[in-house]
Amino acid sequence: MHRSGARGNRSRIDTRTFASTAGRVLRSVRTGRRLSLRQVAIRSGGRFKPSSVASYERGERQLSLERLFSLSEVYEIEPERIVAAIAHRLRGQDARPDRDDVTAVEMLTGTRDR
Repeated sequence: MHRSGARGNRSRIDTRTFASTAGRVLRSVRTGRRLSLRQVAIRSGGRFKPSSVASYERGERQLSLERLFSLSEVYEIEPERIVAAIAHRLRGQDARPDRDDVTAVEMLTGTRDR
């Protein structure tokens, strides 16, 4: 996977970096919704096992687009907001890793708007 920098430079984002970044975002969304792994399994009707969600969050497993959309339904958040948060963190990774995590979670979960 490649990304373009501000000056048109292309830098490489490896699969491990992408998976761990996506996992941190997924964990932020879940915990921002105050859901346990077990609650996710229950809300999903068994489509997601706690161990599977945990492995996505640790970056050990890749999440397919189809599964991302299903998980976003469980979290009651638009999938594009999750994808945007992942992209935001990947762009900011070189300068300040995990910057503005509280703000990002608030934006994702809608708690900032209240």
